Amino acid sequence: MATEAAEPVYGRLQDLAFDLVREAGALGGMLPARLAETVAPVVRLANARHSIRIDDDGVSEEVHLHVERRIDQGFPAHPASAEFLRWVFRELFYFEGLTGDLARFESVYTAVPGQFRQVVAVPASWHRLMQLRPFELGNAMVARLMAHAALMRLEIASLWSVSRALARDLPRYRELIAAPGEPDDTGISGDRALMEFCRFFLAVASAEVRAMRALLEPAALLGRVESYCAEERDAGRLPDGSFAVLREVMLRGELPRAHVETVVPFRERKARQISSALRECGLLVADGVRAPLRLAIPPAVAERWLPGLLEQERLA
Repeated sequence: MATEAAEPVYGRLQDLAFDLVREAGALGGMLPARLAETVAPVVRLANARHSIRIDDDGVSEEVHLHVERRIDQGFPAHPASAEFLRWVFRELFYFEGLTGDLARFESVYTAVPGQFRQVVAVPASWHRLMQLRPFELGNAMVARLMAHAALMRLEIASLWSVSRALARDLPRYRELIAAPGEPDDTGISGDRALMEFCRFFLAVASAEVRAMRALLEPAALLGRVESYCAEERDAGRLPDGSFAVLREVMLRGELPRAHVETVVPFRERKARQISSALRECGLLVADGVRAPLRLAIPPAVAERWLPGLLEQERLA
C-alpha cells in the first residue's frame, strides 16, 4: 500500500487512539486515588489470568503478576527496547531465549514522536514483534506485556486489562496476529494486515475501558458492596454495621481506627469488633497497628464486587 493511500487509514487509527486516550482519562479520574490503588491489583490479577488463558506457556500466575508489578512500578527501559524485552522473557521463563535481532525493531519503535502516534505504535509494535518472533517461546505473552508497559508509560493503562480486552474476540485476535506486515521507517505500517490489527486493538481496548467505567461506577460499586455485606451478615460471616465502615473507607480513602465508632450506631467495643472482623476477612488492611484502615479486595470478594472481571468467558 502506498504511503498516500495509507494516510487516510492512519488518520482513522489516530482517531481511535484519541478515543482510547479520552476514555482512559475518564476512567482514571472517576475514582478517589486510594480506591484506584485498591482496584489496581485486582485488575493486574485479571490481566495475568486472561493472559495465561490466551497462551498457556507454562508461566504461573504468580510469575506473571511479579512481572506486571515491576512494570507498574516503572521499569526504566523503553518497552520496545531489547533490554526491556529480554528482561521480560528472563523473568517469565528463567533463561536467555533471544534468537533474533531486535536492533531494527528497537530503533523504530522507541523513536515514534507524538502522543497519539505512540498510542498507535503500541499495537503496531506488537504485531511486528509477532512477525519477528525473536524468542524461543512465549513471544505473544512478551508482546502483551510490552503493550501493557507502553500503555502504562503513556499513563492510560492503570485500571483496565490489555489481555481482558483481547478476550472480547480471541478468534479475531489470533487471526490478525498471524497475518504478516511490513513496517515503514516511522514504525507505523502502510501494510493492510498491520493496520487492521491496530484498528482491532484500539477498538477492543476502548470497549474494555468503557466496560471498566461501568463496572467501577461509584454508585453501582457501592450497591454491590452493600448487597455483599447484607448477604454475609445474614449468613453470620460479617457483623451488622460492616457496610457503613466499608462505605466510609471507600469514600474517604482511609479511616483512622478511632473514627470507626463515629460511622456506626454502636459503642466503642462493638465498633472495634466490626473493624476486627473486616480485617480478619481481608477487606480492611493497615500499614501498622496505629495506621489508618484501608480497603482491600481479595480475589474471592472481587468476583462479587467486580463481577466478570476475573472470569474466563468470552466477553460481549
